[in-house]
Order: sequence, then structure tokens, then C-alpha cells
Amino acid sequence: MWAGLLNENVLGPFFIDDNSQLKNMKICFDEIVLAIQTILSPNFNNVWFQQDGAPTNYALARRCLDEFFSNR
Repeated sequence: MWAGLLNENVLGPFFIDDNSQLKNMKICFDEIVLAIQTILSPNFNNVWFQQDGAPTNYALARRCLDEFFSNR
């Protein structure tokens, strides 16, 4: 499960149903990014997404972050 706060908005919760990490992380990021875009619309390119660097998911999270938030 993932949830977040953006300004005064709650993002999620987003649920991961099985153990296929890459598939679920990609789906989760797709949903999270869509929610962020919906809230911020034209200001989306000013968003920075912070990942905690947990070793378990770091490589997978990095790929998703690089896709949606390159150079930020």
C-alpha cells in the first residue's frame, strides 16, 4: 500500500495485489503519477518525487522515477 500528501490533497491509497514487484511498481507509479497530474495539471513539470532509497525496491523505483520525473 502507498499513500501520499500533496499540498492539501491525499493521494491514494494505492494497493499492490501480488508479489510481482516490477509490474506492481510500474502500475503503482502510473496511478500515482496520474493522481499528481490530475491535482497539479500544468504545474506537473515542477514536481519533484522523493524516494526513500530502501534497498529492496531501489532499482525498480529508480527506473519508474527516471521515466516520469527525469532530471528531478
